[in-house]
Amino acid sequence: MSGASDRDERGFTLVEMLVVVGIIAVLAAVALPLLGRDSTSAAFEAQVRRIADNLRRMRVAAISTREDRALTVIDAQTYELQRVVDWNGSKVASRIQRVRLPAQVVIQGVATCAAAPGVTGCSAPTSVASARIMFSSVSDVSTSTGTLDATPRPGTIFLRSADGKLKARVIVYQATGYSRQYEGW
Repeated sequence: MSGASDRDERGFTLVEMLVVVGIIAVLAAVALPLLGRDSTSAAFEAQVRRIADNLRRMRVAAISTREDRALTVIDAQTYELQRVVDWNGSKVASRIQRVRLPAQVVIQGVATCAAAPGVTGCSAPTSVASARIMFSSVSDVSTSTGTLDATPRPGTIFLRSADGKLKARVIVYQATGYSRQYEGW
């Protein structure tokens, strides 16, 4: 016969299970906002790297193919990689690839100067305008905003997160065409 003292003691009581579930819920509530912030930061940094890599690709392509190449900013969310050819005395661009940025990444604008650390007088534009950074097969880098008539000068692409908490810039140096990314403005 089995009595109350012969009961099987294996397993967990309901109270023990509820305590464990409560502890897990508290830990998850603390950890999830931190994980979300890190993934937003990582996604932003990945897009900044992607733009810098695309600029490097355009530079290498201009040198290796002996054709001008460009990265053209269309709007705050879109840019194009282009081949630029002479057509009856004027430059004509044909699209190689159109890149649409994720909603959390915004192109603030392009400046026709190198906004390197310690450099004054080169700041982020207040609004985005059409802009082109062109890599020539025979001369320096050219940057233009608005009119797209590129003249030899460096360029800086300013980027920010949609909420404005993250900022970065990608600089293209005039003489070498080298592009480099920096955090912040």
